[in-house]
Amino acid sequence: MTNETTNGHIPMPAKTSRHPVWYLTTAGVLLIAAAVGLAAFAGFARHTFPVGPARISAFAAPALAPDMTVSVPPFGSVSARTHASLLSLRVSLDEVDIPQLETFALDGVPSRDVLDTWAAAVRAGFGRAFAKGLLAAFLAGAFVGWSLKRGWRWVLSSAAVAALVPAVLLSVML
Repeated sequence: MTNETTNGHIPMPAKTSRHPVWYLTTAGVLLIAAAVGLAAFAGFARHTFPVGPARISAFAAPALAPDMTVSVPPFGSVSARTHASLLSLRVSLDEVDIPQLETFALDGVPSRDVLDTWAAAVRAGFGRAFAKGLLAAFLAGAFVGWSLKRGWRWVLSSAAVAALVPAVLLSVML
């Protein structure tokens, strides 16, 4: 049976526009997800890894005054503005294997291969620290979306925003 007035098609209801409160709610949820994601990134973006005869800790956190701090306890630390991204980076020398360090000192200057291996270990260590922070931000954003709206679209969009904010900070630095 066809309807003569609509040429056999079922008429679609007129599209209604969204209420302004929906837009404010959406912006609020995504801003909360971004803030919680940054906090989670700051809490989990850290990693301890071996580099040659040393054990090093790397830490990254969002900051309004970006800097790079290298600390060698008990001698102190050196801080400098080395990048334009809104991240604060800290590297700390936690422990040194003295016998292995003496072996390196007796052998003279380490070869280029050894230095490249150490540089790769530092890059991998910072990469793991950043990956931990981004994963924590993603999960925290998903939790925000689930707890505030309880819908899969909200969970995924909140998680994406929470992980993208620290990722953008990282991409500016790299």
